[in-house]
Amino acid sequence: MKKILSIILALLCAAAFSSCSGKTLSAENDLAASISADDQATYNFISGTTSAPPSYSSFKTATQSFTVKALKTICKEGENVLFSPAAVYAQLSLLQNAASGKSRSQLKRVTGKNIALDNQNACAGYFYSRLEALSGKEYVDINGDVFFGDDISVGHEFLVKSKDFYNQGLFKLDFSSDELLSEINSYIADKTQGKDKTAFKSLDGDLNLASSALFKDRWLSGYGSDSVNKGSFNGGSDVSFLNSVEYYISGKNCEGVIKDYKSTPCKFIALVPTGKTTLSQLISSLDTVEYQNIIDSMSVFNTCEASLPEFKLSGSLDFSETLKALGVTEIFSDGSFSGLTHGRKASAGVIHSFADFSVTASGSSGSKPALSDSKKLEPKKKVRFDRPFVFMVVDNEGYIPVYAGVVSKL
Repeated sequence: MKKILSIILALLCAAAFSSCSGKTLSAENDLAASISADDQATYNFISGTTSAPPSYSSFKTATQSFTVKALKTICKEGENVLFSPAAVYAQLSLLQNAASGKSRSQLKRVTGKNIALDNQNACAGYFYSRLEALSGKEYVDINGDVFFGDDISVGHEFLVKSKDFYNQGLFKLDFSSDELLSEINSYIADKTQGKDKTAFKSLDGDLNLASSALFKDRWLSGYGSDSVNKGSFNGGSDVSFLNSVEYYISGKNCEGVIKDYKSTPCKFIALVPTGKTTLSQLISSLDTVEYQNIIDSMSVFNTCEASLPEFKLSGSLDFSETLKALGVTEIFSDGSFSGLTHGRKASAGVIHSFADFSVTASGSSGSKPALSDSKKLEPKKKVRFDRPFVFMVVDNEGYIPVYAGVVSKL
């Protein structure tokens, strides 16, 4: 009888374990699942806050500066580039709430040294909630997860900050598990609609981070069948070019266009070098002042005939190397994380970033076509993007980059 009971108990335990396996990363196991967000403290656009918090101007400058610095570091001659500054910036800002000492100061250097962390949190909460409220995850889906080793003690205050301002997935895991790597990669693949299937090759250090950005929308002013033709890009094979009248923008050594999306509070920006300026020289010359000057050059009375190639890019990056190049080094070796540990040092392993984006006659990433509705002003200029160019998708309030990239080859 005892033997039979032992067998039954063993089977029940095995069944229980089987029912829980594979659910390590489920929503109920998120460390912040039991934390309630304080809508009064978050400047949460979804909950009715429509006015930007204090220091939002500094926040906008900080995010633009981060984008430009990262772009300069990531770009390689002749290579396509795509990343989501908004997705990576959210994780680095959240991480500051756990970091201390030199680790925090180094993170601060790349995310905005002229803005207090509390203000940065509030501004981030406003920006991300506004983007979601005015778009919906069907159109803009910015995701982030932090995976902690099981010997990390995640502090309550850090959980509250994540819930209030960043809404990241936070999971405490056994990094020594043979099945964990596969489970995390499957989890990320599900969140990216199967587009990012091998985010991590290994889990290193005490914490690993992953972010992703997916975007879908159609143009406010679309393209008729007679607005698309074939042409050569950078001396290579023929690609489809989209021809339309757009708002013209320019800088010291570049010109470009701004084009509106229909269902998201976002705009598409493309910049191409002028004269003898190379793409690398254009990127090197960008800073927050030049960025703002380019944006300010737009006028509803200044249009151009634009020819933009169709393209599709996916970007999978280990942002760790980019951050090291920008001076963020301590978190990868002997990081100070007072919000996560009890005095001991901890280290970040991989900071993975994935983004997926396209430009077609319909819009971006498989959207339904918009009706052709060209601007009625007679354009005086022509801008043809038939050679390497820089592009961004920005929000329509602060021109904060959601995507940034380079098209060098098609």
